Amino acid sequence: TCAPSDLESWSRDPKLATVALTLLAKHGLPDLSLHVLSCMRQGLVRCNAVHYNVAISACSKSCKWQLAACATSTIRAVALSPTTITCSTLISSCEKSSQWNFATRILGEMPELCPTPN
Repeated sequence: TCAPSDLESWSRDPKLATVALTLLAKHGLPDLSLHVLSCMRQGLVRCNAVHYNVAISACSKSCKWQLAACATSTIRAVALSPTTITCSTLISSCEKSSQWNFATRILGEMPELCPTPN
């Protein structure tokens, strides 16, 4: 679980959450990254696309393309828009796992998924 003190500080300064998620990504901990995002949502910390992109990057680095796809879907479910970075990272995750059909599908859906470039 996430410490309430962390959630409070992240509510005041969401960049601190980005730092924590980045460290998890660097250490190849995608499951924990996604758990932290879940805690943030439950603790009413305002998540943004950067937070999700970092978690998706953690999934990509660990060749967990299904988790990356799930996190990408969650972005839309929480009323955020995936960015070009989101889609590129998801495609990279698929490439690392040799999921060429899914990567090609995402590439074809990018204009719809990511209507505004970063």
